Amino acid sequence: MAWRIIKESSPWASFMAEKYKNDVRTGRSNLWKQLMPIISDIKRESIIFIGSGECKIWEEPWCIPPLSKPPVVSFTGLLAELHGSNSVMQDVMHAVPEYAKHRLREMVLSNTPDRWVWTGASDGEVSVRAFVRRLQQSPRPRSTWNKIWLKEIPNRINAFLWKLQHGVVTVDSFLKAKNIPLASKCRCCCEQPQEETINHLFARSEVARRVWRALGLGSSTRTRLDLRGIAKEWFDKANQKTRSGMERILLFSLGIWEIWKYRCATTFGEINSVPPDRLFREQMLGIVNLRLEGVSFSSQVSPSV
Repeated sequence: MAWRIIKESSPWASFMAEKYKNDVRTGRSNLWKQLMPIISDIKRESIIFIGSGECKIWEEPWCIPPLSKPPVVSFTGLLAELHGSNSVMQDVMHAVPEYAKHRLREMVLSNTPDRWVWTGASDGEVSVRAFVRRLQQSPRPRSTWNKIWLKEIPNRINAFLWKLQHGVVTVDSFLKAKNIPLASKCRCCCEQPQEETINHLFARSEVARRVWRALGLGSSTRTRLDLRGIAKEWFDKANQKTRSGMERILLFSLGIWEIWKYRCATTFGEINSVPPDRLFREQMLGIVNLRLEGVSFSSQVSPSV
């Protein structure tokens, strides 16, 4: 889908590209939000073979690296339009690097369409298999929360973590983004309630701070870490092949779930409270020990988490 949008190979793809490519609103399509990083990855490893010159001169890979628009140049059109105006061509030639000047001098337009070619495959075309293989070979770090579906994590928590990772947990900010009017107030804060967002609820609310302090994150949750930082510290850096690593992963998962349970109980008027730190930690470690019972690890050392 992303490749079709880049090439604008169908009326639907052209419509999507034209509608959203310059859209900077926070309320843009969820589909487009998910496609944007994929489109960026593909474009970064693509080149354009020039035919009729219907690609834009700026930010498009007709030359490598692509050109950014200099402030002194007002022209923002297509290569074909550039070749049709000697005065504009001269202005552009004075402002672009030497490699782009050489490319422009040697360029000969034709009647054939411009052709996008992806360098990640021998045939120049993007497929799901080729794109996944390219990502697996990439030296970039794996995305946060990549251990969500470990079998040691309870099923209901697996599913909830997936929703949390994709930002579809029904906190107040999510509902407001769907044009549902409401006065937001975090149910997990008593002293200074703030708007209920995912990051606030699970990282900075009063209940979240108590949970993470009891489980070992301490004051860093308030000052330096947001939810993404906590997940990276407790998921990405945890070695699932060791017991201590699995303990960290499970404690994080259970902590998230306990915060959500408290929030829901408070929302629906149920009496609920977080136990004292030591008791809460012992309860969570008890659940962890049950989940890891009978599991073999490459290292059996289990330091305190």
